[in-house]
Amino acid sequence: MFSKIINLTRLLIPQREAATDEISQVAIQGASRIASLDGLRAASILIVLVYHFSLVGRVASFFKNFSTFGVQVFFVISGYLITRLLAEEHERLGTISLKAFYLRRFFRIVPAAYCYFGILFVFSWAAFRPVDILSLLTFTSNYNLGRPVTVAHIWSLSVEEQFYILWPITLSLFFYQRARILLWAICLSPFFILAFHVLNWDAYRGSAFPASYDSLALGCLAAVLAPKLEFLRSRWFFLSGPLAILLQWIPWTGRISGLVHILFLWPIIHLSIAIFMVHAIHRRYWLLNTKPVVWIGNLSYSLYLWHIPFLVEPRLATRFSLIWIFACATLSYYLVERPFLRLRRRMHPRGASRAPGEHEGSLRGAAAKM
Repeated sequence: MFSKIINLTRLLIPQREAATDEISQVAIQGASRIASLDGLRAASILIVLVYHFSLVGRVASFFKNFSTFGVQVFFVISGYLITRLLAEEHERLGTISLKAFYLRRFFRIVPAAYCYFGILFVFSWAAFRPVDILSLLTFTSNYNLGRPVTVAHIWSLSVEEQFYILWPITLSLFFYQRARILLWAICLSPFFILAFHVLNWDAYRGSAFPASYDSLALGCLAAVLAPKLEFLRSRWFFLSGPLAILLQWIPWTGRISGLVHILFLWPIIHLSIAIFMVHAIHRRYWLLNTKPVVWIGNLSYSLYLWHIPFLVEPRLATRFSLIWIFACATLSYYLVERPFLRLRRRMHPRGASRAPGEHEGSLRGAAAKM
């Protein structure tokens, strides 16, 4: 009996090592891109740009109605991709390596962000207080209301980083209860928003994690329920995208309409975004998968980081702002993002991934590019 156990162990160890090695190699070589998601990222960052251009009078004020719409699309995509990555890892190996995940996140997010922060510190040092610097470096600026305007947009990156800390731990500990946890989180989200209002924390209501995680959770739920969402292939679900845009555009004022917005319309908008995302993955619309659009999607994280100074700094805000935004984002992508991603891959060579749990995921671009 004991010899049988030894033989079985000898059989299982190579199988686990082979599975770990397979995941690592797929990540290093680059798995097939998930259709349409880079295109959706491109649409999201363009919405963000147009909205911020409208705030400084560069485009029609009509676009001011879209506020955080582009950010919410990014959040849904982030939740979907991260959950799909971690779920695939768990299904292949029976565990989730938090160490490997956080290392991937570090190389994906931190170098480009710190590069942007560092350049701002050099050229605008007087504008930054110690609390501003600390909140930026720790990705907690969504709670720092007095941050300089050149980093005001970093609130959404902070929310996403807090999600990257909390959700993988939750998923690792309660993997088989993940759908129930997400449903509860989504249902409770509007009440967290109302609680911020009741407690007179309205200044934090748009940026605090408890009041803005719902779209991330919907993206996570879409990944969890993916096998049951094949019906979203139907062409009629294309209408969920225009519906989300229409509901976002309608102005809502007054206490009663605001309550309806928080309890019903806000969740419906995010649900519509999630439905359209899954639908677009299945249908693979040509426009979302063309090379120029995909390139903008790949550039979206750097575009997000670099666009604000060229809108709010008098010395930089010119009629050529859009050109400079794309120029800086391109430099950031090719000189910072991509080199650090290559460094990350070199840190996980074929042989090094054999230790249990030390592996990469098999979805290229699983990092949401927000």
